[in-house]
Amino acid sequence: MGKVLRVREVGDPILEKICEKVDIKNIDNEILDIIEDLKQTLEFGVGLGIAAPQIGINKRIIVVGAKKENIKYNNAEEIPVTAMINPTWKNLSKETDIQY
Repeated sequence: MGKVLRVREVGDPILEKICEKVDIKNIDNEILDIIEDLKQTLEFGVGLGIAAPQIGINKRIIVVGAKKENIKYNNAEEIPVTAMINPTWKNLSKETDIQY
């Protein structure tokens, strides 16, 4: 079972570093423990996702998820808790959607 860890705030030097890639062929107990800590910290907080640097760990790992009762949009679906290692993204559109 993971631990709830302190979430780092803007200005913390770890948030400005490029994270270390995780060797996905050698997922060990250290990586699994980091994922459990991220899950517990996310569940304790109010966000929809959290990254390892936010709990002071310089690795490319994120966890996302949201229970229905924590989602502010009525028609949004629950997001199952999902861990991602070395995630990447790409633009699907040049459109921008800004919501306040």
